[in-house]
Order: sequence, then structure tokens, then C-alpha cells
Amino acid sequence: MDQEDLEHAGDYVTELYKLFKEHEKEHYENVLVEYYRYNSNKWRPGGGHPLLGSLELGNAIVYFKKNQIASPYFIRLPMFDVDPVETDLDSGMLMCRLVANDFPSMPECSIRAFMTWVESLSRKYGDTAMAQTNDTKQEGRGESTLLWVPQKDTIMQKNIPLNHVETQTYPIGKADKDEQKNIILSQHNCVGFGQMGNNNVLVIGGIGKSREIIQPNLLQAFGSYVILDRGGEYFNRNASFFRKKGYQVRVLNLSDAGHSDQYNPLHYVRDEEDVSLLVQCIFNCTSANRDQTADSFWEKTERAILEALILYMVQCCPKEERNFAAVLKLLNDAKTGEQGLDALDKLFGEAKNTAKEDSFTVRYHVFKQAGKKTAMSILTAAAVRLAVFARKDIQTLTKDDQMEIEMMSEEDTVTFLIPSANDDDAMLINMIYTQMMDRLYKYAAETNCFPLPRQVRFVMDDFASFGALPRFQMKLATMRKYGLSGMLCVHSLAQIKTLYPEDWETIMGSCMAFVYLGADEAEVHQEVVRMVGKMTIVSKNITQSIADDIAGSNPHPLKNANRDFLSVDEVRRMEPGKEVCMVMGRQPLYDDCYDISTHPNYSLWAVQKIR
Repeated sequence: MDQEDLEHAGDYVTELYKLFKEHEKEHYENVLVEYYRYNSNKWRPGGGHPLLGSLELGNAIVYFKKNQIASPYFIRLPMFDVDPVETDLDSGMLMCRLVANDFPSMPECSIRAFMTWVESLSRKYGDTAMAQTNDTKQEGRGESTLLWVPQKDTIMQKNIPLNHVETQTYPIGKADKDEQKNIILSQHNCVGFGQMGNNNVLVIGGIGKSREIIQPNLLQAFGSYVILDRGGEYFNRNASFFRKKGYQVRVLNLSDAGHSDQYNPLHYVRDEEDVSLLVQCIFNCTSANRDQTADSFWEKTERAILEALILYMVQCCPKEERNFAAVLKLLNDAKTGEQGLDALDKLFGEAKNTAKEDSFTVRYHVFKQAGKKTAMSILTAAAVRLAVFARKDIQTLTKDDQMEIEMMSEEDTVTFLIPSANDDDAMLINMIYTQMMDRLYKYAAETNCFPLPRQVRFVMDDFASFGALPRFQMKLATMRKYGLSGMLCVHSLAQIKTLYPEDWETIMGSCMAFVYLGADEAEVHQEVVRMVGKMTIVSKNITQSIADDIAGSNPHPLKNANRDFLSVDEVRRMEPGKEVCMVMGRQPLYDDCYDISTHPNYSLWAVQKIR
């Protein structure tokens, strides 16, 4: 092992001891244990190892051979005394001996013999083992417990925090040598793009998501970003920083349309599929407060008239007239004008004769199946869904388009999406997210470029606030091929279940990294416990001695028992500044949240933020 491996192993010893002290306090009180080290041809009690530093392990003996770690075994020793150093007759090495002082019937056992015994059990029952012996004097019996831990070559993947010198992906993933290309998950862990099955991250937490997860990843300034920015805080803190980094900065500001770039959803409609997707956005964002038992014919007819009018706009009207305000005007004229439905009949009749395509005709005929009275009610319902486009500020904002969605994949671009307090205009956030994903998929196919030249990262803080995205579960599962990724941030698991009742498990399963920052929700506590998994405890009673067991004369079998590595109560009481981090295919990690002041771009960002 090199010096770095020894440093990491020392961290492992220290943190595992702390972990057991925290979770098994009742078993570790008043236990006298020695820590020995081998140095300069002598075993020395306590003190500091030249590489590991001072380890005040009240309950561990760590076995070293000439400053090299043979195996980090942990032995609870209330029943042993440590004799002076002597030469081992088999190996010629200087060795200490452990003498059982609680059990007269137990002979002495050298450290080497004890290790041989543990290793034999390791080969039989697990990769390696940690040994504990309880202080029990009843009838001269002792109980030995073995807890499985990883092999020394995978020791850095244990689910405890480690104080790494480098802030790289290790131990739970592989980082890119260019640190800018990494996704920051915690203080000591980040994952390189492409090193996971996908680059999607799910974050659950009541507080801390912004400063400890989202902001550090924005400071990476790698690829393009689309940021849901409720309140405009990310824009105020980061716009100047990104401009300094050479980014194109765009903002869709629904709370202050006068300081917003324009976004026209109809600008990105190319075919019938685009229209259907856009109308689905409208329904997803306007159906929450409606009767869920509504007649399916009514809903299909309402969809049909909306799709027919949008297709008419795209196929028959000049570019400058293609917007939702014009669609709403046609609806209002049809339901309140003198000619009423006759005006729509004339409009679509004339358009059919002049348009190169008439895909809107089929949809209009579906609408016409309704009786006149029903049709008028359907027009009213459709107009209500588009009521947000009656606002003058929204009409101005959606009259033209300045977003240039395709260019996000060609040049570094950051787009801030700032919703207002009015839930009605959340529809526009839903539309732009949906159209960005769909348009970039199609742009990759049109240019035959997989993945796209720039990574595009959708940072969705308060993910559940703008309605369900159409086909989102399908997009999330296939984003990596196109160079897209999502960071979904919610306050609770219930928010995802409510928004995607049929697909929430698919969405969670499509996120290869999961970060839990703490939440006041019993359901998410249980889910974290389930995801972290269990630990295996193997126990047996020893009636004679360890030496007898080494010789194979103790027939008592080991007993297996499983327990959750973390309890629900431990998850609930997780202290601030800590997080549970899980990456698919890796061991879970309990670590410090990222300290943003340690980021290389922090000074530049902090100066811009103050300004």
C-alpha cells in the first residue's frame, strides 16, 4: 500500500469507531481497549502512527506489519490483557500476545493466531470480518460477534464519511480529471459526467438544497443550464458570474415580464406531435381543480378544438400572428361573436382550400360532433384554460421568441425560469421545459449528433410546483443519449407521488444519484432506510477458547441476523450539515454537505454576488 492508501485506511478506522460509538453506546461503555502500532521493530501502545496520526481508539487494536496495514480488524478486548513483545516462532516476527484474563479456561492466543481464526471465518462467511468479544463471566462463557466489512481493496466504499484530501468522486464513483466536469454530491464526493448510468440526480430536503447542492453545481460552469428560479434568487446571484464565464444569459421572468426575454411556444411547433404535446401541457396545468370524473368525450372535444386552432395558426397564419393570444381571440369570437360557430366553420373551410396541409380539419370535425349548445360550452372551457394569455404582460412576452432553444446545445447558455406567485402562469414553465427537452431530442436527430455538443442540465428546484411534464418519465430514462440531465429537487417524497402517481417509481429509478438532506416526513425516512439497506451480523457462542476454534474443535455454528444499517429514528434525527448520498451500484455514504466556500470559483461568484 502507498501512503495515500494508509491515510484513507486511518480515516476508515477512526470513522468506523465513531459510528459504532454513536449507534451502540450501551455496548461500549466502560470498556478498556488498547490501540497498538508496530514501529521501529517494536509494538507501541497508543500514541500516533507516523501516517495515520493520533487515534485514540478506546476499543480497537489495529494490526500493523512494519508500517504496513495487513488488515484493519477491530477487536473489542475487555477479556484480554496484552503481554510484552516476543518473537513469533513460526514467522520470526516480533509479536504481542493476547491473554484471556476473564476466563481461566481460555488459553493464551497470539495476535497472529487470532487473525488466522478471523481470516478463516472471513473466507467461510464473508469478504473480511471484524471481531468483537463481549465481557461475560457467566459460567465461563464468552460471546464473539463478527460484523462484515468490505475487503481492504474496496474499503473506501464503506458507507461512512471519509476525510479525503481531494474532493473527487472517490469513494462512490469515478471523477473526471477535469474537476469542472463533475457533479458535486457532497463535500467529499462528486461523479464525473458519464460515469453513472445517467447523470440525473434526485434531491429530497426541506432546507439546504440551494446552497449545498444546486449552487455548487452551478459554479462548475460546465455545459448549459436551465434553472427553475422561484423568486429570482439564482438569477440575481449568478447572472454576472455566468457572463464572466462567457455564457449567453437568458431569462423567462413571469413575475416581471418587462425584464424578460420573449418566449412564444408556437415558435417551436413543427408537426402534429408538437401540438399534442403542447395541449397536454395546458391540460396538466389546468386540470388540478376540475372535476376528475368529467366526461371523456367532453375532454377529447376540448383537446380537439385547441389542437385544431393551433395547427391552423401554424399552417395558415403569418409568423408574426402565431401566438396564443390569437388562439384565445378566435375562441372568444366564436363563443361571443354574432356569427358564433359559423365563423369557425367559414375559417376552417377557407383554410382547408388554401393550406398545404389540413391536419386541423380532422380535429375540427371531432369538435363538430358535439351539439351546438355543448360546443359553445366546450369553447368556453377551452378559453378558460387559456385565460393566462388574456393578460397584457403575457401577451407581450409570448408574442415573439428569443429563447433559441436549439442553441443551448451549441454554445454555453444559462436560462433562468422565474415563475410568479400566480399559479396560472406555471403553464408557461411547464411548456418551456417540455419543449426544450422535446426540441433538443429532435435537434439531435436532425443533426445526427448523439450526444449533443453541449451538456444541457435541467436544474429543477421546487420540481413539483409547475405541474406534471408530459412523458417526463420516458424522457428522464433516455436523456443521457442526448447529453441532457436533470437535477430534481423536492421537499418530500409525497410531492413526487402526488404529481406522478403512476410513474413516481420510474422517475426515482431513472435518477442514478439520490441525495437526502433531511425532511420532516415519515414516508421519506422509511424510504431512505430501505435504500441504505441492511447490515449482516454473524454471532456464535464460544464455550472453550479461540485457540480451540482455530483447531476446529468448536462445533457451534454461526448465526446470521439482519438489521437496518440506519433506523427510521436515526434518519429523522440526522443533524444539520449532513446528508445521505447514494449512487446506483455503490455503497451509500453519510457525509458532510458541500462547503461552497471551498469551490475554486467561489471567490469570483462571491464578488459578483456582492455587486
